[in-house]
Amino acid sequence: MLPTGLATRPLQAAMGVSAVTVRAWRQAFEADGLTDWGKVKPGRGRKATISEEKIAEIVELTTKTTPPGHTHWSCRTMAERVGVSPATVQRIWSELGLQPPPVDTFKVSNDPLFTEKLIDVVGLYLNPPRRQRCCAWTRSPRFRHWTAPGVIADEPTTTSATGPRPCSRRSMC
Repeated sequence: MLPTGLATRPLQAAMGVSAVTVRAWRQAFEADGLTDWGKVKPGRGRKATISEEKIAEIVELTTKTTPPGHTHWSCRTMAERVGVSPATVQRIWSELGLQPPPVDTFKVSNDPLFTEKLIDVVGLYLNPPRRQRCCAWTRSPRFRHWTAPGVIADEPTTTSATGPRPCSRRSMC
């Protein structure tokens, strides 16, 4: 629209901006053409408040060290160590694709018999009884019979130490 010589007021109305903005666009177009259109000029915009040295220190500490008494850095511990805000550390990590290792959480049950149950389950897992069979059976047609974790069978099966075997319907496992 600018090269066609359209007047300021119709262009202002068409674009929904002020006359000052249209004049600034005209001056920018006359000076640079379309090569640098929309780019922020050097020296304009908000100045960086965190130095490149501080960013390099955060990156180096994140990738090469761990905080004393911990397994990895958190935003808060890193911010406290370097002297910036936790949001600044998070922003730097996000911009550079850095992240501390994920922390898996585990909640202990409030069940009073939890310890005994845990010992039983872990004991069976670590030292399974020999020659034991487990039969999974259901009469409902919408359920399928499970033979082993992740394996579905079309007919009832038994599972033993050597693997799943078909059940004979007469023996009922």
